[in-house]
Amino acid sequence: MRGGHDIERYRRSRPDSPHSKKAYNILIAVPSHAVKGPDMKEVSHAYRAFTKAGYHVDFVTADGSPVKFSQSDLTDPINRWFVEDANAKYSADQPRRVQDIVPERYVAVYFAGGNSLV
Repeated sequence: MRGGHDIERYRRSRPDSPHSKKAYNILIAVPSHAVKGPDMKEVSHAYRAFTKAGYHVDFVTADGSPVKFSQSDLTDPINRWFVEDANAKYSADQPRRVQDIVPERYVAVYFAGGNSLV
């Protein structure tokens, strides 16, 4: 997966960056009241790439409601891993609320859900 390799290369190339002295955290922002939520693949593949690269991943929705997917193809091996992994399931079921986010704790934000976030 390209994203995971790019992240790992970035981390290795910047050992003296300010982020190297902090925990590596990435935030996945997902719509909470969208008519159509993101496809599971859009979230699961990013989550897997980030965690494989050593990042801790938190989810955030506007009101802290659980992440809802519009489509979840369990024949995809990464989607299946995502629903079977206890950490991923907990993170998606217990997202943070937007007002509880401390921006300084995160090195990146990944926006899932396309136009539903706007």
